[in-house]
Amino acid sequence: MSVLLVLTGLLAGCSGKTLKFNGTEVDKPDDVVKLIDNQWAQYVASGAKVSKADSSRCYFQTNDDVVNDSMLCGPIARLGQDQVGWDQVKLKGDLYGEKITLTAASDFSFSALKVESALYRPDGKTVDESVQLTEPDAPEAELGKLKIVAGAVPTASATSGADALKHQLTTPSSTLTFGEVKISDRVGGADDRVKAPAGSKFVSFPVTQQGNSSPFSSDVKKTTSFYIVSGTNRYEVADLKGPTVAIAVPGDGKGTMIEASYDGLSQTYDLDKAARVGEKAAGYYVDLQADAKKDDAHGAKLLWGDAQNKKAPFGIFDYNSDADRAPYIEGQGWAADGMIWLGVSISASSQLGAEEFSSYSNGKTDYKNFVATVEGKNYQASKVEKATGLFSGADQIYFQIPAAANAVQIKGTIEDSASRSSYSTKGPLSLKATYSYPSTTFSFAPQSAK
Repeated sequence: MSVLLVLTGLLAGCSGKTLKFNGTEVDKPDDVVKLIDNQWAQYVASGAKVSKADSSRCYFQTNDDVVNDSMLCGPIARLGQDQVGWDQVKLKGDLYGEKITLTAASDFSFSALKVESALYRPDGKTVDESVQLTEPDAPEAELGKLKIVAGAVPTASATSGADALKHQLTTPSSTLTFGEVKISDRVGGADDRVKAPAGSKFVSFPVTQQGNSSPFSSDVKKTTSFYIVSGTNRYEVADLKGPTVAIAVPGDGKGTMIEASYDGLSQTYDLDKAARVGEKAAGYYVDLQADAKKDDAHGAKLLWGDAQNKKAPFGIFDYNSDADRAPYIEGQGWAADGMIWLGVSISASSQLGAEEFSSYSNGKTDYKNFVATVEGKNYQASKVEKATGLFSGADQIYFQIPAAANAVQIKGTIEDSASRSSYSTKGPLSLKATYSYPSTTFSFAPQSAK
């Protein structure tokens, strides 16, 4: 890094003028400058590596004859700083008679801001505007190796609504939220500063990672693999966890992509464009409302035989059903491109009966010929997942339907069967009831096709 220092303020080169601080004349301003010069020299010698010129020194900041409440020392290039700047120190004044004595009131702190005030020394020395300083040397980083650096974290308020969605990649195991990309020759602070190898640049960006669970299962067994792609180079990184990460890549760093691969399907995020690219899987999560609208939850009591009067044989199937959707379900994998998984959940209690005092157990429920209809086109059920255990929840029937579908109608046949209990002596050895699951509509908020 080589920077030509430019001062936008005036360089006050005259000496011997009377200075005032808080309306009071400054006592021996030349002694103040010498004191701060010495303190700054000790500070520079004891701190991190720096580059400075022989002409680097301390100055009052003045407006005519009025002294600012801080002095600037420099110019200076510090290890860990991207720009040449100045060390600043606050001043305090103590009254002695009719004059005020100035001393340092704070530690030195680095600032890369442009100097807007006139700089003045009683000895008449001025800033050499031709000075060029470079940051001290730093170790060379390894190409393609991820490095965590200090930086800003993308927040929910800064990445909310539709704008947040274009800054995200979502897989079943995690959601990544990205901040603004930066390209530089060096990264890190004074303690961990590194430089990019010759012919390469650092690509840095804030990122957060949040775990996900599928609407159909909280047990996501697989993990996401992450890659950083630059030109023909593809680097696998163990994980993307910020607050800010950096990686050295060949060339100018432009066009660098993030690739997230889960169970055979990859999604890509373009850091320059701050958006996902391509349609494969990208559209599954844009504006995705996983749950059907609340008023579309359905339930009914289905009857078989003379269930009204509970005369033999009879059956009652009392159920509630709801629907969710997701691009991926464990065990089935990703929905086809442009499609999405729809899961219809059915939780029910059923009863089969024959003659009085007969008892039936070991019941079994089968879902036959279930069809999802979207805009007149039928999609057959792909999978039925039965609940197991006494408190296992609902059965799930899965379909693949168009990802952009706003409404879907479900219908099918339910077969409920059971065997006569061993301690019952009356009624058939087994019963099977057949119910028609009525055509049921589930609605979702509109979803983007990309």
